[in-house]
Amino acid sequence: MTPKQTTIAICNLKGGTAKTTTSILLATALTKSGKTVTVIDLDPQGSATEWATTAIEINTPLPFDVIPGNAQSIRRLTTNSDFIILDCPPLNPHVIDAAVAAADKIIVPVSPSGIEVDRMWDAVQLAGSTPAKVLLTQVIPHTKSMDSLIQALEEEKVPVFDTVIPRREKIRSYYCTTPDELFGYEKIARTILQELGDN
Repeated sequence: MTPKQTTIAICNLKGGTAKTTTSILLATALTKSGKTVTVIDLDPQGSATEWATTAIEINTPLPFDVIPGNAQSIRRLTTNSDFIILDCPPLNPHVIDAAVAAADKIIVPVSPSGIEVDRMWDAVQLAGSTPAKVLLTQVIPHTKSMDSLIQALEEEKVPVFDTVIPRREKIRSYYCTTPDELFGYEKIARTILQELGDN
């Protein structure tokens, strides 16, 4: 059993970094590992909420709850789930600060492009003393940008998941459906469980 409820904030200050995709696919992977999960949609655009609602409408409901939230509701949240995943918005310091304060772990998804990398450093710094780990997403292997990012992360001693998430059209097509293939998120879930001592 997981020692206690674990809250994971999926955070990057830039939009379009696969935060919602990471929230949903990681939640799916943790559920497949036998864990209960609640995803809190903190983004005013409500992408995760729309994803879950549409999945129900087409009779492919997600195997976990997705509920909308805000900075105040994070503090009052009560759930019996093993994991709470906070799908953070970009460029909303008030909500991001509340999510970071509530989180036991922070995952910073980033793809190897210039502006995303700049915002990634900001997100890592915002984590403060909360353990933060970078997840490389939308990756095209063996590119100069990928190699440069990995080198920079190593030089700064920033923790990075060994598993990278590839750029795949199928991942993009999952929106509003229940994912049937996880493209590495199952390995991310296993890593998290191992870090928690839940083997």
